[in-house]
Amino acid sequence: MKNTYPTQPSARAKGKTHRRYIAARFVSARVKQEIPQKVQNGMWLMLEMLPVEPDCLIAYWLFPEEGGVSITQKQHLPEYHRTIRMTIAVPSCAIYVVDEDDRYTMMFHEEFNEVW
Repeated sequence: MKNTYPTQPSARAKGKTHRRYIAARFVSARVKQEIPQKVQNGMWLMLEMLPVEPDCLIAYWLFPEEGGVSITQKQHLPEYHRTIRMTIAVPSCAIYVVDEDDRYTMMFHEEFNEVW
């Protein structure tokens, strides 16, 4: 995918042996521009801490609320969802993290529909 940028795994994930901890990570140019780094890091951390095997597509739903944002992470197989709250302003949107075997790519759902 063009206009993607590599990101680094968090220090907490270094040294882990599960594939999701060592995969390369990329974000689309639009995510990099429109979503604060703190929120991106929160979503990556949610992926790192999944208590189940990650699906090939993980959705994050961001909903602004009083004093911040609610971020809900969902996947279908195995079924899992989790919600966290952060004290930062972001617009309402859906972001996908796609497992492409050799890397994870974070993009807006509109970008996903254009690529796949």
